[in-house]
Amino acid sequence: MIKTVGIVSLSSGIIGESTVKHEVNLGVKRLRDLGLEVKFLEHAQKGVGCLADHPESRAQDLIQAFKDSSIDMILCAIVEMILIGCCLICLRMMS
Repeated sequence: MIKTVGIVSLSSGIIGESTVKHEVNLGVKRLRDLGLEVKFLEHAQKGVGCLADHPESRAQDLIQAFKDSSIDMILCAIVEMILIGCCLICLRMMS
């Protein structure tokens, strides 16, 4: 059963920008309304500048998400034009 969703930002890092805070909050609310716990990985909300300057932090977050046994599903925040969507990149069912 999926209980916890880990969110990583492997794209631009825009989910850390104030201009999209409403969309991020809406997405988190929808996940919570489905009964899911939401866990942002360390660098997911650091913003565009941080992830551009430190692209290795994107990989660190993804590796950490795979190692974290409390995370049942990994969602990658992706920016498409001006919209934010979540793309499932890994589904790990815990037994």
